[in-house]
Parts: sequence; C-alpha cells; structure tokens
Amino acid sequence: MPTGSILPSNTPFAASHPRVAGPTNLPKQPLRLSAGRAKYAAYYSNTLKSQKARTTADKGRLFDHFEEFLKGKHPELGNDPWVHMLDSSHVGSFLEDQADRPGKRRSEDGEARAAAPKTMLKKLSDMQHFFDYLRRHAKATDEDIADDLLEASEAWRKQASDESVHYLPFTDSHVKQILDPGTYLNYNRDPDYFWGPLLGLHLGARLGEFVNAKVSNIGHLPEIDVWYIDVTPEDAKNRNSVRRLPITDALIRLGFIQYVEHVRRLGGKYLFPHRDWESKTLQNDRSKNQSRAFGNYMNKIGLTDPLLVHHSFRHTAVSAMQDAGVPLAHAMQIVGHDAQDHAIRTGRITPEQARSVHLSVYTHADLERLGTKYPILALKDALERSIKPPIDYQLLAKAATIVTEHLRKVGGEFRSGWAPQSERYGQEI
Repeated sequence: MPTGSILPSNTPFAASHPRVAGPTNLPKQPLRLSAGRAKYAAYYSNTLKSQKARTTADKGRLFDHFEEFLKGKHPELGNDPWVHMLDSSHVGSFLEDQADRPGKRRSEDGEARAAAPKTMLKKLSDMQHFFDYLRRHAKATDEDIADDLLEASEAWRKQASDESVHYLPFTDSHVKQILDPGTYLNYNRDPDYFWGPLLGLHLGARLGEFVNAKVSNIGHLPEIDVWYIDVTPEDAKNRNSVRRLPITDALIRLGFIQYVEHVRRLGGKYLFPHRDWESKTLQNDRSKNQSRAFGNYMNKIGLTDPLLVHHSFRHTAVSAMQDAGVPLAHAMQIVGHDAQDHAIRTGRITPEQARSVHLSVYTHADLERLGTKYPILALKDALERSIKPPIDYQLLAKAATIVTEHLRKVGGEFRSGWAPQSERYGQEI
C-alpha cells in the first residue's frame, strides 16, 4: 500500500477527490463537530440502544484522533469546525494518515507494520457511518462523504478478504496435550481459565459469548431435562449470534452445572464473578485477558503455532460437526455463520449453494414450532454425537471440583485459585 493513499492501490484518494472550498449554502441544522459527535453518540447509545459499550469506545477514540488531525493539519477550520465545512478530502487525508501509522502487527524482522486491512476497513466504515448520520439524520451537512468513500471501502474490503486469517482446528494430539488434567489444572486454576476452553470445545461458542455471561443466562428445561446457556444480545457478536445453546452431557459430567450452582449459592451475578466485569477495561475487551492467558499457556506447553489460539476450539467444533454429518442448518444454529463458511472453504458446498441454506436468525431454538416440540433437542444431539474429544473426563472432573472449591467469597469479594508460589500445595493437588 503506497504512502498517502487510503486506497490499497497506486491512486491517492486526494487525487480522485480534490479538496474544494467550503460550501456557499448552509445546511438545515448547522452543527459544530463536537455537537455532531454528541448527537450521534446519544442517538445510537441512548435512543436506539443498538451500540455496544466497546463499539462506542472504539468510535470515540477514532473521532478523537480525527479532531486532533484536523487541528494539526487544518488549523484554518478552528478548534471545533462546523460539520458542513468538512468534505471527503478531510476525511480521506485523515484515513491516509491512519493507514500509515504503525499498527500492532509485526514483520518477520520485528518491525511494526502498517494498519491491517480489516482495521482500516473498520475505521473507514465508522467514518462513513458517522457522516451519513450527520447528513441524513442531523441535517448538519449536504456533503455525501459516505458515498465519496465507497471506492476506498470496496478496495479495503477486497484486501481484507484476501488477508483473512483462518485459524486452525486442534488435532486429537493437541487436545490431549492441552487438556492433560494435571498440567491443565496447574496453569488454569481460575474458573474462567479452566472452563473457557472446555465450553469453547464442547459448544463451539466464541469466547466473548460466555466469558462474562451472567448466571441468570443459564437455565434448565425440566420437561426434557436439558440445561442451556443463552447468548444474549449483550454478549453476541451480532444480531444473528443471539441464540440458546444446549449444555452437553459431557460438560455436565465434568461438573459445570455444579460449578454454576456453587456460584449461585455464593450470590455471584456473573458466571465468573472473580473478575471485575464492571471495570472499563474488561467491558471494552472482555475476552482479551483470557485470550492472553491461554496464549501464555500454549507457549508453556510447547504449542506455539500462531494459528492455534483459543478460537481454534470453535473451529474444532465446527470441523467435528461437519465430519459427523451434522446438517448444515443445525450447525449454523449452534455456531452461526462459521459453519457455513467452513463448509464453503472445505468444498462441502459452493457459495451459490450456500445461499439456499443461509439462515439469517438463529434464535428461538428452544421454542415449539410446527412439527417440532423441542427443537433444542436436535441441536443437543448434534453436539453430543460429533464432539467427542479424547480427554480424561474422570480426572478433569476431579480438577473441576478443585477449581469450584477454590472459588470463594471473602468479605464480599470473590477470590479464586491459589497463589502460584504455593508450589507444595499445587503439587499436593
């Protein structure tokens, strides 16, 4: 990608969208940029309630950078410019600057690389969304900046697709090594570290879908004796990911329900109450802590392939369901779009065929419908007959009991595990 262009090509954005002087006609509702930001935030966070806290925080940082950029590069606009004085060249040059900034990625020689295509696509999309709101809803500008950015958006979308990373599923030997009872307990003493991989493997769920789930999300259907966990709108990646997942017999044998009931008796609100889920850090990126901890564990046991991560448990479950012949519609109800994507990548179906089995909503798997009284039973059966990892359930169940016993409430504060320096105690356990 050339410097000075938000298009991943040789054509600079500014060349195709030359900057012009401010408009001569005022919009219906002139607004300063700060006021536009406030109206936008209130509309999506308070009025529609359709924006998550993390999304709001991410957009806030991006808009802060935009304001800083304008002050530095375009002082003639003032400290708080009028929205209608901004055009696509201002936004385009800002995104060019963002694209050239060193990102988190590193090259083979350790040098910081420019922002990833997916990162730039997200930033570009957020800017489009913001200015589309300012034009169509707030009536603060007549400039169709969102439309002007479409070419760049499509270019970044293609490059992001080309660079898309598909994590590997775990093999049987990987699973045995990761879930060796003694080693696993020694490094995963906290309940979220212990149960996270097991839930990901047996349910095919994303880490962010259950890591800060509430105890109230877990329930029981006595008429069919099925336990379930609800992926709520607050925890789901998107609207289509809201669903009810059956808790498998394997997880019950491991003692997951006993753990849940233990948390309830202690008065815990969250499934993993020893974490401060009210903190700003964990609210903004609730799965980062556990992802990092699992990565450290993988390094300690010698599994260092960068394509083997916590998310690989989800890929493992999807692969297992395909290998077991689980109907794609059921797999999609369990894990979402990943099941369809996997089927296309592995040649089970073509993209054209995928359109005929696409499911836009996976919710209400527990509700009675025509011809099927308990649809959730089919999903439970799909998981039971396909997810059969080669692990020592008996010893892992003992390890789970130890983890449960060491979650306690002391003076109103939840604590878990035991100190790493208690080596003798760890060896005894």
